[in-house]
Amino acid sequence: MASYYYYPKVSIVGKADDKCRVCLEVCNGALEIRDDGSIVINDVLKCTFNKWKTCEQVCPPALKVDWDENKYVFWVESFGNMPVEDMVRESFRILKGKFQEFVSEMELELSRGGQHRVVN
Repeated sequence: MASYYYYPKVSIVGKADDKCRVCLEVCNGALEIRDDGSIVINDVLKCTFNKWKTCEQVCPPALKVDWDENKYVFWVESFGNMPVEDMVRESFRILKGKFQEFVSEMELELSRGGQHRVVN
């Protein structure tokens, strides 16, 4: 099984109020709220992007959540029949083969002088 989501980019923009304490439950272990209202991010990956966005909605004076456009979190889980590293390597080998087949088909079509169609 595999899944992915945006890599969360969490900015602290202010002090936490009482409503922000919900984030301690939503993102268990990902952040701390100190007595003075300051927030400390322990591990941004302990909370999914969607959960961080929930915290942003609950705690707008203190948190701003966006995503890093150049990063994704990719989770792969094995059922024990193949190590995760081998699964990912094999997946990319298959994907590479499919891309090579696609490029070959395109080159063949272009060499035949195939007509280009625009599909709307």
